[in-house]
Amino acid sequence: MKKTVYEINEQGFLIELYVEEVNDTKYITVDLPDGLFKPRFVNGEWVEGATKEELDSIVNSPKIPSEMDRLRLEIARGNAEMFETMLAIFKGGI
Repeated sequence: MKKTVYEINEQGFLIELYVEEVNDTKYITVDLPDGLFKPRFVNGEWVEGATKEELDSIVNSPKIPSEMDRLRLEIARGNAEMFETMLAIFKGGI
């Protein structure tokens, strides 16, 4: 039976994951939980291996807007321009 196995280094940090049959002590079969930025296996469990400084730099890094966010912004700008034009027309400015 094939399993997802995780290869770790001597300090317990994740190197690679594989889906295969492996019987080697450097491979871990305990499932890796979501949300770890720098996975580390210690005392039979996965823990966060990133330092506070590393986590702060990841969390505080500028976010790149998705395509959907860019489209929403473009639509909002168009709506604002249309509103300003309509407002000017109603006030008799055009």
